[in-house]
Amino acid sequence: MSSRKYRKYNSRLERMAHIVVDGVVRITDAINSKEFSRTGIKNAVRALRKGRLVGKIGRPAAVVGEKEQRVMDIIHIEAKSGTCLTLKKTRELIENVINDNDDEDAPFTEVSMSATYGFVKRHPELKTGTPKNLDINRLAVSCRSVLKPWYKTLDELHEKFHYNPALITNIEESSTRVPTDSKRLVVHTADTKAGFSKEPQRMINSTFVAAVAADGYAFPSVILWPSAKLPEELKSLLLPTLEIWANESSWMDNVCL
Repeated sequence: MSSRKYRKYNSRLERMAHIVVDGVVRITDAINSKEFSRTGIKNAVRALRKGRLVGKIGRPAAVVGEKEQRVMDIIHIEAKSGTCLTLKKTRELIENVINDNDDEDAPFTEVSMSATYGFVKRHPELKTGTPKNLDINRLAVSCRSVLKPWYKTLDELHEKFHYNPALITNIEESSTRVPTDSKRLVVHTADTKAGFSKEPQRMINSTFVAAVAADGYAFPSVILWPSAKLPEELKSLLLPTLEIWANESSWMDNVCL
């Protein structure tokens, strides 16, 4: 089942579970409708009656109550200090909190990665993402404390001068260099530096540039090739919607603009 079909199925399942819990329809009638599996509807109804999210067909949460709050508090503290946990480290944290009890003979409870994903999804203040590697100059201007005032000033100028939408363009550039660190991190919204990391030394790369105006017009895409002159073998690759420019730095600069 595709992710889109699964979301639609899960949404219908949750609505049916609410109808059963409210007493409008009997659970046997919901099962006899053949739209949902017997196990799925029973688990979904059981989840709602216990105050849990239906999630993946009523799957129980890995950690709840006071221990769940302890996990969130630790992630929040780590985020305030500028540290993000990987999903593996988050799973280990949940396991440590769950198994932290006075009974030394209690069996060790393991937490799966799917349960860790479920924990992150249940908390809107948590997100997952792969950090971008930036050099120190780009890193310094990519933080929220710099970007937020800039966007605020841009909004004020637009309200004052009413710029033509055709002259407002969003330009996005993406390097083709393979990132050195592709681990996904659990990011707390309290961390304003998450999502970026300092890279060691600048490596040679080409850059794909896309631009779209506020009126919906899409400019031809551009590849900035890191050389003084465009190689002959690349000239035959030119398309109506794609251009290749020679640029020694391979980054957008005043000449490219």
